[in-house]
Amino acid sequence: MADYDITRMTFDSLEDLANTIGRTLQAPVTIEDRNHHLLAYSAHDAATSDSARTGTIMSHQVPERVIDALWEQGAIQRLADTTEAVWIPAIVSVGLNRRIAISVRRGSELIGYIWAIETRTFSAEDLAFLKQAARVVSLKLIQWNAGRQVQEEAKREFFWGLLMGRTLSDEVLAEKKQALNLKLPKQFAVVTFACSEAKESWVDNVTYVVNTSQRVKPVFQTYSRNRLILLVGPGNPGLFVAETCQDFVLSTLRTVAERFGHREMDGGCGQVYSSYIRVSESYQEAEAVLKLRGVFQEQLENIYTYGQLGMLRFIPKLLEAFPKDSLINDTLVRLRGYDQRHRADFMETLEVYLNHGGSMKDAAQALHIHINTLTYRLKRIEEIGGTDLNSPHQRMSLYFDLKLERMMNFSHPDPD
Repeated sequence: MADYDITRMTFDSLEDLANTIGRTLQAPVTIEDRNHHLLAYSAHDAATSDSARTGTIMSHQVPERVIDALWEQGAIQRLADTTEAVWIPAIVSVGLNRRIAISVRRGSELIGYIWAIETRTFSAEDLAFLKQAARVVSLKLIQWNAGRQVQEEAKREFFWGLLMGRTLSDEVLAEKKQALNLKLPKQFAVVTFACSEAKESWVDNVTYVVNTSQRVKPVFQTYSRNRLILLVGPGNPGLFVAETCQDFVLSTLRTVAERFGHREMDGGCGQVYSSYIRVSESYQEAEAVLKLRGVFQEQLENIYTYGQLGMLRFIPKLLEAFPKDSLINDTLVRLRGYDQRHRADFMETLEVYLNHGGSMKDAAQALHIHINTLTYRLKRIEEIGGTDLNSPHQRMSLYFDLKLERMMNFSHPDPD
């Protein structure tokens, strides 16, 4: 190893610094931010590289499969827990050769990494040099982040304007794109994550998972109360559809729970649009998904996108359109009264039956009763409630009124 102190040297760029580290260690080196986005890499020859490094350089981000493998192996956890260099065994399944890595920190905060492919046996002096290099990289990243802070704040302010529905002409959009150096996707959707724990680390952890996922590409993000709000576009070229967003939200919730233990968390996604005038609309839809999931947990157990809500998406709009005292359904009043007087459960039977689209078999299974028993109960419901369950119009009315009641009780619970 060269006999000099890297902390006394000056560098014009991160690339210059990466090349110096690479030459000193005689190994290919990459410098990444905390979200595994590539910031700089050293020169190398094909013989000393591997497919994980090649994929990182080509996409300017560590491939998601490599990040997942490093988490499964425990490498990321070890790097988060120490300021010393960490040996990373090869992971052949993702094309990762043996490496040594070290975290880059600002005080105790992890802000990046240095990775070096092991082309030879690194000595104690090499490890000491790598620790020095981490301090130099830290100073560079702090300077770099300081320069970006003003622009990032301007991007957040612009995003809030879009979320709040401020008028946006094509001319204004073009000006903002140029001023903020924005690359806006042709299609987008707004995604909202919420966490009842509201721990300080929650936002950082979710942001990490979001930015290392390559299912979608985050364009804007902001945080308010217990909400992390994102505008995302396609992660890969091609059609951007609701199923992509559904997969992204579900995988993010699972990954955050598995890696960081945040289980009191939920997510919702608005519809995909191509006009940025409709950002506010997608945001309101994402919020509607979160609210409806909180009320109808069983029905919406694995539904995270507005388009998949079905008829339930009309419930909030109906509540806004009609006064509370106009939403009284005589059939439900009679059934509820009968249940209270006779300790019966006809209300539950009716709701389960309607939730299963009138399927006798599915409803009977859900209620754990015989179909004949269900047939009898439905006949009594018609008699007591004065309704005809063979009528699709009456069934639909009962379905909506039950959901409206539940939504009203959720929004305005009865006092204890």
